[in-house]
Amino acid sequence: MKNLKCERHYCRSKRGFTLTEMAILFGVVGLVLGGVWVAAAHVWHEARTKTAIEEMVTVVQNMRDYFGTMGSLEIAPVGNCTNFMDNDDRKLVPVRMRKNPSMAGSGFVHALGGDFQILCPDNYSFSIRLQSVSRDSCIKFLTTFPLLSPAMGVKEILTNGTSRKIINVSSVSNTPITLSEATMWCGDAANNNEVRFVFKLFN
Repeated sequence: MKNLKCERHYCRSKRGFTLTEMAILFGVVGLVLGGVWVAAAHVWHEARTKTAIEEMVTVVQNMRDYFGTMGSLEIAPVGNCTNFMDNDDRKLVPVRMRKNPSMAGSGFVHALGGDFQILCPDNYSFSIRLQSVSRDSCIKFLTTFPLLSPAMGVKEILTNGTSRKIINVSSVSNTPITLSEATMWCGDAANNNEVRFVFKLFN
């Protein structure tokens, strides 16, 4: 009888996991991996949004500097001047933003993957329009972009039909966009928000 008990105990200790135990184990591992994936996706998206903002700042500075040096953008006023700005000589927009890196005039995409367009309605201003922007990124654009910096020359902000004019940096009405305002402006929960900034070519 003693040997039988030992054999039974030996068999029990070597039998491995039951299906229930395996299901619980896989469930726990799935939860852990899911949490890691969500956190990594959030960090990636935050980094892409920051890069998109930095790209726009770079383009604005380049265009305003070019205008300050040349006295004009050397193009006739047109609606969409994106392809005119994509010039290897001017180098106003980083090459990495091209849809086709090896082909000038192929258009641009911002770091979040949507279209990056430049509009030139007259000889005194231009605007940048970013399409297919997520709600979180739209809010980040409105609340962190240096709206009141004289170096940017922001005239107006437009998002999904809502706009605010920026007259001058000393105006008391020119406070940065608050989080609650940005949340209301960026109402599309999908990646369909459009953000547009209008800039002066000179102060």
